[in-house]
This record gives sequence, C-alpha cells and structure tokens, in this order.
Amino acid sequence: MDRIKLVFGTYNSSPVGSTNDQLEAAYNNSYRPFLKLLYSYPKVNAALHYSGVLLEWFVEKHPEIISLLNEMIKRNQIEIIGGPFYNPILAIIPNKDRISQIEYLTTFIRKYFGKRTRGCWIPEKIWEPTLSSNIKTSGMEYTFLDESLFREAGIDSNSVNRVFITEDQGKYIHVFPINKSFSEDFIKPEEIVGKLIKAADIDSPDVYTMMIDGSINNNSSNYQTDGWYDHLFTLLTENRRKIQTLNPGRYIRTLGSVKKIYFPCTSKDRYFRQNFTKYSESNLLYSKMMYMHNIASQVKRDKVRKKNAREEIMMSQCNAAFWHNNTPGIYCNILRKTAYKHLINSEKSTREKGIFTTSLSSNDFDFDGSDEYIYQGQYINAYVHKKGGVLFELDYLPKSWNYLDTMARYREKYHTKENELNGFDWYTRHAFIDHFLEDSCTVETFSSMNFKELGSFVDSDYSLTDLDRERKTLSLNNKGYVKIKNKKKNLKIIKIYDFKMNSIQVKYSLQNLSDTIMITNFASELNLSLSKLENKLVIKTNANEKVVKENLLSTDIKFSESENIREINIHEAKKKKVTISITGSKKFSLWEFPVVTMTKILDKIEPVYQSSCFLLKWPISIEPSKEWKVSVIIKLEKNN
Repeated sequence: MDRIKLVFGTYNSSPVGSTNDQLEAAYNNSYRPFLKLLYSYPKVNAALHYSGVLLEWFVEKHPEIISLLNEMIKRNQIEIIGGPFYNPILAIIPNKDRISQIEYLTTFIRKYFGKRTRGCWIPEKIWEPTLSSNIKTSGMEYTFLDESLFREAGIDSNSVNRVFITEDQGKYIHVFPINKSFSEDFIKPEEIVGKLIKAADIDSPDVYTMMIDGSINNNSSNYQTDGWYDHLFTLLTENRRKIQTLNPGRYIRTLGSVKKIYFPCTSKDRYFRQNFTKYSESNLLYSKMMYMHNIASQVKRDKVRKKNAREEIMMSQCNAAFWHNNTPGIYCNILRKTAYKHLINSEKSTREKGIFTTSLSSNDFDFDGSDEYIYQGQYINAYVHKKGGVLFELDYLPKSWNYLDTMARYREKYHTKENELNGFDWYTRHAFIDHFLEDSCTVETFSSMNFKELGSFVDSDYSLTDLDRERKTLSLNNKGYVKIKNKKKNLKIIKIYDFKMNSIQVKYSLQNLSDTIMITNFASELNLSLSKLENKLVIKTNANEKVVKENLLSTDIKFSESENIREINIHEAKKKKVTISITGSKKFSLWEFPVVTMTKILDKIEPVYQSSCFLLKWPISIEPSKEWKVSVIIKLEKNN
C-alpha cells in the first residue's frame, strides 16, 4: 500500500514599507518559533515561501534564520519556494516585470541557499491563464492554486486533489491544488490526519496540499501557544508509515503523463481589478506604475540608469498598497507613500544629468480615453486632470514625496452608524477643487460632507483652451452653473496653470454669463498628504504671523478657521525642513481640518490620517457679463 502524499508548507510576506518594529514583531511571533518547531521534527517535510523583502531582512537582521533554513535544506527537510520578489499581483504588472520579479527572487535564493528553486508562489493566488508561460519562462516548473479553481476548470470532487498541468503558448507548468479545509479553516490536527489516513487506507492516488498563510501568526499567536503546529507535527511523525510529507519539486519529477487543464481567471482577480474602479487612488497608483514602466523602457544606452529605474518600479509593485481587503492596504498611508517614493525615484533614475529639460505634455495617463496634462520639472512634477480641472499629483523630487497621494473617505461594508458621523466623500481629495458654497456652510458641515454644493464644477469636465509647451502654461475652461436662490445662473471658469521651478500658480477667471448679478461664495480646496515631520501651520495677515495649529497629522478632528489671510505656511520640522506656502492674490478665509478615514485594522475600526484639507474661500459679487479674478500660488521649498 502506498502512503498518502501531503505537501505541507507556509507562505510568508511583508509589504514593502514595513517598519523594522513590525518585522521584529512578526519574527518573534511567527517566523522564529515556527521554524524552531519545524526543525525539531526532522521527519516532517515542508515547502516554505518567503517574499524577497522578508529574506533581505533576515539576511540583514537575523542571519541565524538563514543558517537554520540552510541546515534544513541540507538534510532534505524543506524546499524553498520562489515567486515574485516584491510580492506584486502578477496579473496586473507587465509581462517583462513578471519575469524579472520571479528571476530576481530566484537569484537571491540561489545566492543564499545554494539551490535553484523550481516552485513559484503566486501572491494572493490571483491567477490569469497567461501566467503559466511567464512562470515557465522564468525557469519555474510548478505553482499552487486553490482547489476551487480546479472545480471551475471542470475537475470533479473525486479527482480535485491531484496535480495537473496547465499551458500557455506551448509552455506548461504543474499545478498543486491547495486544500481549503486544511489550509484556511484550521480544523483540529487529528481531523486532518484522520482524513489522510482514510485516503491512504483506500489506496487513493491523491496528493493533499496544505499551504498556510504564515502571517496569521503575526497577528495572533494562538496557533503557536495552543500547540496546534506541535500537535500536527507529532501526528504526522507518528503516522509517517501511512502519510508521506514530501517536497513538491521532487514529487513532480516522479510523475509521468499528467492531465492538462485550463484554469479560468480567479474571482479574486476580477475583484482585485475592481479596486481600480472603486478606489480612484488605486487606479492612479496603478497608472503611475504603468507610466513609469513605459518611461524606463525608453532609456537607451545607459544600462545602469535603466536597471536602477526598473528595480525601483518593481519595489513599487508590492500588492498591499493597491487594495483594501483583510488588511488596511490602500488606506495605509505609509504603504502608498512607499510605492510613490519608489516610482518617483525611478523617474529620477531615468533622467540623464545635463540633458534633462523641463516639459509640459499631454498623455492619457489613467487610461480613461482622454488626455491628462503632465508637467515634469527639475524640482516638482505636477499632473492635471480634466475632470474638475484639478491637480491630482504633486511630486516634490528632492524628497521623493507625492503631496497629492491622498485618500477619500469611502463607505465600506464594515462601517457602523457611529463611523458614518465622520462623513463620506463624493469626490476625490485632490487640489484646486472648485466650490460654490452657501453663507450658512460651516467648516464642520463641509468636513462631514453635510453641505450643499451650489456649483457644477467639482466633478465636471474642463476643456482645453491652450497648452503652451514653451511657457509651461495650461489653460482650461468650463461652462457650468451656480445655484442662486435655487435658480441656476450660468458661469464660465477659466483656469490657467502656470508651472515654475518649484511652484504652481493657478489663475482663476469667473465670468458671469447670466443677466443678473451673481452673489455667492467661491472656494478652492487643496488637500495635501503630509509627512509625520510636518507639524505646524502658520498664517500671515499683512505683516503679522501666527501659529494656528501644530501636529496637523493628528486623527483628532480639530478645525481651524481664520480670516483675512494673505499666506499660509506649512513647516516641516527637524530633518528635511520643507516649507509649503499657499498664497492668494486676494485675502481669503481659511478652513483647515484633517481628512481621516475610519479603517478596519484586524478586528478594530480605527481612525487613519490621510491628508490635510485647506479651503481658501472668498465672497464674490459679479455683475452680468463681468468677471472676477483671483490667483493662488503653491510653493515648495527645502530649507537649509
């Protein structure tokens, strides 16, 4: 009687941008105790996947773990599984990057473990049929997918626990089915072993695959402290005459002819792409990644610059910053900032010193069928969208920081009635958003989205009037309306962006197209996603200066209101010393407050700082056929 076969293992990753403290906690709660326990059961074989970020950290901070893994490899107890280095969703990145990500981790594994891995872990198990050719091209021979996908491919329940082959463009790989009840439900070890023994008694040809998410132990050490793994390993050792734990790479070399099947896209893949639809911020980050991929591919002759640019792009592709599921994901400010940092660094790498010149161009950046406008300067990048005529990206290159990497407050299924008091946004949090407000509107009602918008300009399309590449100016216009006493009055806004070395001037011209006087309140909203060091808001009224708020990143919703302002300065303290100034050509009233999302983190809903909102407001009165003008300048300076 043949023994029933079991592939047991764990997959482990940590997002790019994780702090050392976070990694240390995961190391102490999960990685170290698990490996020490597994080492003490030499008869239990395991397939282990670690992302490149984790392995790099092990090498730097805990080389003893690398030594322990090497010892288990030498005694043929474990097999290291490869995959994409920075844990991207393979389905959404370019083919070339898919292969580079996998080969990068393969090279790292060979360097530190002396073995060329043949197995490829697919992050989040998100599958597309074309991945099989990419994986094979990368030198991989097998991967793992959820058993549910085997059923969707037409395999009946009696045959689902077997290895199959799948193919694309003549390149095939073996695929192991991951048993859900073993891997995700954490049933009692005796139930697992009992089911395996029962299959062994009937000479089943099945191979059961048990791949457990190692991050479960990062958040809860129950499976360590209650002895779940210890109990499982004890039972597997005691029953090894009936149950064979095996290394998958060796197993597939024993197989002869294997049935070929074709898997559909996973439902997770369909869900993942819907993040680009639900979250505008996710779509913009994805668009930036694709944009930089295209720019990096155009670098010629200089292999070093091209290599550096592509490595930065790969670091930006870590999946955690692109979506929100069981982890904060895109709601985590530091993860988004880290992704943007690498993308900005990538662009800086593509620029050849002494040759790069500033430019203003049009490009369908976000793949919506219409051009956006991109200014690339020596110190800043600035991207403008026709929808709302807004500034949606503002990169300060010396700091590799996107000040418009903001996040709107979306309604999520887990939100309670209490969370709803925080407010939900009906537009994305960009800069130079054009509002018309009632006299009764307050900073509190505006913040909670309980205000009435009188104009039609916030999310309507602006048209291009002129793009002057030489002068670096962009002129947009929009004919809409403003409600005055519930009657729509026609109004035209001309909006001119003037891009300078480290500043942007936006010139507004509001033209009354109605036949009656227009009396209302016009406001321009700017949202800036600040760093932890930026902590002081200073206002200027003529020659006077006054600090009105410190610790702008606090998640306590505190409002500030000021009148007759000429200029505001946001000071960054201590190390980097960046000052952001916002100046108006006419005195304005200022509303300021933090934009805070209520985000599920593990089992709790917690406030998370996303950006700071600055609303510049003017009372206006425009006679028929007349216009009202104002300009706003935002400037970024790195102080000495």
